[in-house]
Amino acid sequence: MVKVVDTGGNFNYPRGDSVGNAMVKLASLLNGELAQFNRMAGGAIVQYVDISADGVPAGMSTPCIFYGAMCISGTTPTLALYDAASATGDAILSTGTATAGTFYPAAGVGGVGLGVLLNIGGFADVGGTTPKFRIFFVPAG
Repeated sequence: MVKVVDTGGNFNYPRGDSVGNAMVKLASLLNGELAQFNRMAGGAIVQYVDISADGVPAGMSTPCIFYGAMCISGTTPTLALYDAASATGDAILSTGTATAGTFYPAAGVGGVGLGVLLNIGGFADVGGTTPKFRIFFVPAG
C-alpha cells in the first residue's frame, strides 16, 4: 500500500478509480522533469539543422549553445563553424576531412554533451563535394 503526503503534511492513501488505477496529480514538476516526455532529463535536449553550403544555419543567427556536428555524407566533406556572422576569427569546430556517420563534438574529443556558447551566433564554412552535415544546438532565447 502506498501513502502520499498532501500539502498540509498529512499522510493519505491515494484514491483509485473503479478498476483500481491510482488517481494522483502532481502540483508541479520536479527540477529536470520533462512534462512532454514524462521522465527526468538526462542531458541537453537539442535542436538540429542540416546544412550543405556556407552560411548561417537556420536558428543560429543569434546567440546559441553549439553541441557539435555529424557528417551525413559527401566526398571529402569539411566543416568549420565560427562564432561569427562570417567565416572570420577562430573556428569553434574544424573537422578536417570528415567521415560520414561521425559526430564531431563542440568541446573536442571526449566532450560529447558539453556545449559551447556562441555569443554572436554560428556561421558554417562547408567544403567538399556534395557535403551534408547535421548541426546540433540550443537557441539561447
